Amino acid sequence: MRETRAHVLQLFLDAPLDVAVTQFQAMHKLGRSFAGLLIFLEGLRKLNLINEVVYQHYRNRYMQPLRTLIEEQNPLLQKQKEEQFQKARKQLRDVIEDFPKLQPRAQQYWLKYALERPEIPESTELLRKHQKSG
Repeated sequence: MRETRAHVLQLFLDAPLDVAVTQFQAMHKLGRSFAGLLIFLEGLRKLNLINEVVYQHYRNRYMQPLRTLIEEQNPLLQKQKEEQFQKARKQLRDVIEDFPKLQPRAQQYWLKYALERPEIPESTELLRKHQKSG
């Protein structure tokens, strides 16, 4: 007899849904499981079954794109990406500190910036602080 696991959800998709999931997966350069989990997560959010903090946590977790062989084999490319990542983290740390003092237009810019970069921990922190204050 097969053991059941309460935390596992197996889905059987017909052709149109499977194509849609595959398109989403390709658009975002995700693995199949992460693509499916993100689609599921979006549904939970739209139904108001999870709050924004939970949504952002899992969105950050599952928006990690697949790494390409070129990225893995090219240390210079990896170093450049890491430098850009660290620069963005520093910028966001500074913004978090000065956010209340920023003009509304600048605040909107940085909120959008953070939303577009869920892989950066400071993005989630900025969005969470903004949500608490708003």
